[in-house]
Amino acid sequence: MGLFPSSTPSHDVVAVMGEFLVNNGEEERISKSLSKNHFLVAAICPVPWEDNPRHSFLHFWALGDPAEIAGGLKTALNLMATDANP
Repeated sequence: MGLFPSSTPSHDVVAVMGEFLVNNGEEERISKSLSKNHFLVAAICPVPWEDNPRHSFLHFWALGDPAEIAGGLKTALNLMATDANP
């Protein structure tokens, strides 16, 4: 995950842009989760690696309350397949 946060002088709003490396089985559920949590999914770009399963970069952007943004990111991360979460 790449993440680039920024805050306003009042610290009540944060802007976040970033990307997840996802496999093709994760793209839809993670993009839907981010959209449901008021993130803009800016692009899904396949990577040129010869791997199985195929992977893509899912680019996102959000502007809002820091706690809500953090919660939306946590929800999306919990949907990603890992050794602990197959």
